[in-house]
Amino acid sequence: KPRVCNDLSYGSPSVNSHISSDWSSFPGYTGDLILPKVDDLVKAIMDIGPSALLWKTDFSAFYKQLNTDPADINNLGFAFAGKLYIENRLPFGLRSSCLNAQRVTNATILIFRSKRAAFAIGYVDDCVGASRPFFAVGDYESFTDLSDELGLTLTLPKCVRPVPSLVWIGLEFDAPNMCLRFPEDKKQRLIEALIQWLSTSHSSKQSLQSLLGTLNHAASAITVGRAFTGHILDLIKADSFPVTLNRDFYLDVQIWLHFLQSEFAEAMTFKSPTDIPHDCLIALAVHGDKCALRIGKVLKVFQVTDQIPLTRDTLYVYAVWLATKLACDRLKGCWITCTVKTQSAANTINRARNVSPVLRPMVRHTWWLQATRDMVIRAIKSEVVRDIDSFVINCEQCEFVSVTDVPNDYL
Repeated sequence: KPRVCNDLSYGSPSVNSHISSDWSSFPGYTGDLILPKVDDLVKAIMDIGPSALLWKTDFSAFYKQLNTDPADINNLGFAFAGKLYIENRLPFGLRSSCLNAQRVTNATILIFRSKRAAFAIGYVDDCVGASRPFFAVGDYESFTDLSDELGLTLTLPKCVRPVPSLVWIGLEFDAPNMCLRFPEDKKQRLIEALIQWLSTSHSSKQSLQSLLGTLNHAASAITVGRAFTGHILDLIKADSFPVTLNRDFYLDVQIWLHFLQSEFAEAMTFKSPTDIPHDCLIALAVHGDKCALRIGKVLKVFQVTDQIPLTRDTLYVYAVWLATKLACDRLKGCWITCTVKTQSAANTINRARNVSPVLRPMVRHTWWLQATRDMVIRAIKSEVVRDIDSFVINCEQCEFVSVTDVPNDYL
């Protein structure tokens, strides 16, 4: 349906230029605008198990249900077809609209949880819950009743009563099979779009940002893809546009096409350490300073220190990649916890996003090995190894492996 969206960043000064991007400056609010994550719902389903029932609601024209401050009306007028209009509801295009809408959703869910002690999260106007079978209908009806009590109108055709699986924010959550899927229709549209990108030589910044957003969304279900958007991000940071698409960009697109057309796009099965057989729960002990020093010597032997500065984080990320490469056949089908001494190294290994060009080849290949060996690697900041078995890197083996062993096709 048609919506009015004003460019409130136009002009100097603009309306948005008077709104701080520091959300902590807003009265009664501290911190950033934090939207719920897919992992929050995944964890709730895992906590309940395959019997979980899922439900969702949708606030109708949510922005238009929320009033603006009457003192701001003089800033929200616009002319159209010779007539003057004034927005008295949250307008599209206003920097603070999403924050204010999310705050209302968060408050609604907080009240709901105090009444039912049930799981629910909301992404602006789309709310979803996961409940045990006996309580599911009651949880759903309690949430809809609360919305009505608070004066928030729901779009009933978009609301879904408790079911075993449903689509929320464009992803299919399947509780009985404990998996997350990227819907088939979206997958086909993305494949067609990526094929078109392969025949494109130049791009605007907006088009690249749209592509990156789509791939990041798909990576919520196709997790191996998280490590293969770095070259696109590099182009977005270019100084001038349109920018010429390079070999690295086309390589990322080709790798994503491979993922979407293979078994990687079928479903992401929810896994946790408790799902893994006792004898397959492994820790990689790559956190020791002695090991890091040894890795540093290996890097010098292979004369790659000019490209890879020997920072502490570099050594830990390299060690995790090296251990994975050396033991990937043994670790097939396992959940691996690797311990490192810095949180920044753990974030680099786990998120595979916004990775520096120095560390990108190792992180990308580590994620490729995870996908092809059906294993999960998670790094934690710790001084000691806390898991059942310890697989410690054999320092003598390190001399047989170097960064140059990483297949070029995956870099």
